[in-house]
Amino acid sequence: MKLLVERSGYALRVFDEEVADIIVSVARGITTFKELAEWFQCHLIKIA
Repeated sequence: MKLLVERSGYALRVFDEEVADIIVSVARGITTFKELAEWFQCHLIKIA
């Protein structure tokens, strides 16, 4: 995921365990697509 984010011109502003938690949450069906999109919007920052 990190590579995809960086190649898109962004960086994730989170700790590694937060990324792991969201991935597990999606895999378990706990987090919806909309919630995941909101999570990314809150944690992505544009890099130059």
